[in-house]
Amino acid sequence: MAIARLPAFSLQTKIILLVILIVSTVLSISAYLSVRITEKALEEDVRERGVIVAQGLVAGIGREQDLEDIRALQREVQAVMRSRGSINRIAVFVLGFEGLVSIVSSDRTAVSSLREPSQGAVKKGKTVTALRDALGERVWVVATPIKIQRKVVGAVGVEVSLQGADLLSARQRRQSLGIMGMAALVIVG
Repeated sequence: MAIARLPAFSLQTKIILLVILIVSTVLSISAYLSVRITEKALEEDVRERGVIVAQGLVAGIGREQDLEDIRALQREVQAVMRSRGSINRIAVFVLGFEGLVSIVSSDRTAVSSLREPSQGAVKKGKTVTALRDALGERVWVVATPIKIQRKVVGAVGVEVSLQGADLLSARQRRQSLGIMGMAALVIVG
């Protein structure tokens, strides 16, 4: 039984195939790196927005009386929730005898999901952030301590959705694949 042999490629064909392979590899690597860098930048942007929101809420609390005015705090939390579509949850905690106690929250789930990061912010005395998966959605959890006269008296916790950033990243990946496909057609054609 004879084995079918592939026709031998000419030197010109081999060079063309090598160039196509090199260009495709370089395009693939650069597209991948570009997409990853953009994804990380978008994640960082969403994290920074969460930090700004949490610090903005804390900045509005300058005295202990501000923490006692629950209605004003609730209005402020609701205003932030309305104006920022990517904010999922907000909770304001004060330090009590048994740890953090929620005084204002955007919903019931905010208290349970934001208590742990807020305790971390209180212990460290500075803003803490964590990237988490919440019900199949990636979110940044941000917690900033509330300080009155240099003493930590509570914390503000904010959960920010990465859904918009993830959709933008997915669109960029599709566009990058399309560009690579068109470039491959131009090179081969």
